[in-house]
Amino acid sequence: MRKIKVLHAFTTLDNGGVESFIYNYYSLMPKEKIQFDFFVLGNQTGFLEKYFIQWGSRIFHVPRVVNNPILHFIKILHLLKLGEYDIIHLHGYKSAYLLPLAKFCGINNRIIHSHMANVEETFWQKKLRKLYSFLINKYSTDKFACGREAAIWLYNKLDRIKLFHNAINLQKFSFSSVSRQKIRNNLNIDDNTLVLGNVSRLSHQKNQQFLIKIMNSIIKVKKNTKLIHIGSGEDRKKVEELIDENGLGQYVELLGVKENIADYLSAMDIFLLPSLYEGLPVILIEVQANGLYSIVSQSVTSEMNEIGRMSFLPIGDNNIDKWVNSILSQNNSNRNSISNSMFGGKYDIETQSKKLFQEYTRMMKGNINAYKK
Repeated sequence: MRKIKVLHAFTTLDNGGVESFIYNYYSLMPKEKIQFDFFVLGNQTGFLEKYFIQWGSRIFHVPRVVNNPILHFIKILHLLKLGEYDIIHLHGYKSAYLLPLAKFCGINNRIIHSHMANVEETFWQKKLRKLYSFLINKYSTDKFACGREAAIWLYNKLDRIKLFHNAINLQKFSFSSVSRQKIRNNLNIDDNTLVLGNVSRLSHQKNQQFLIKIMNSIIKVKKNTKLIHIGSGEDRKKVEELIDENGLGQYVELLGVKENIADYLSAMDIFLLPSLYEGLPVILIEVQANGLYSIVSQSVTSEMNEIGRMSFLPIGDNNIDKWVNSILSQNNSNRNSISNSMFGGKYDIETQSKKLFQEYTRMMKGNINAYKK
């Protein structure tokens, strides 16, 4: 059988959750049998692009529709028509406008993939999603989701929705005392310091401002506390200004993008994720594989709590004390034995990657009855 050609659509190929999801899955697929190509909005080169290119992927940067709508659609139609793609795989409902274009251009297999759940929406955002839902129901051939709640949120059902979980290389993220000591030494952090961590995009959604407020409160009762953040984003300058305004320069470090996330997780004592809204974040699978305790906002679905080391708390200024008290009450022991409990399950990348490849293969064979949830 000839090589399967799949086109993915992304706003960026940085190391965010959805991009990492595809990177992890594709990393274990047979490249001689399948090729992933990408079209990406805007001109910015993402962190993961070089890795996909090494695997033979082609990456097409397309102008954003708000910047140049005519050129946006001309380039997309040209790519869809001439790319000879067997499958288009779209991530998030806002890319659903591509479904009728893909059908018009002769792409027979059209996937929409829900990665979000529990999103707070305005009246008009709900109306917009309803419009996109019409396109999804009319023009998609397959509906995917990264979990049950993500499926219900976008499709209002579980029936005939294929679940592909946010799987990772679990062994890679196992706790390492050697990595813990190495990272702490590099950052000049002693063994008695409580290290809080956050790995996320610096953005409004991820709510790093709330983390700064937590740190402002916690150092009043526990001086030997440090917050380290890994990631980049449009709010970096705003967060840096908040750190300076609160005199937290010695307590908070913005480390930027790092490739060795697992090493930094081992160096942390507690992971914090106070997002305003979330889907089923890949980072929380990585955190749990590491055995690291996490405290997250109630926007995160309880479906994520695989090993029983996760607390869900409300966010907002009147809840800062709840976060501080929860942080100070945690015991970070026994991480090795906990992380082992996740192996072999639905978050194991070898199992899930093989499952997705088989699904693509089924589409190529046209066996629509070979459905398996």
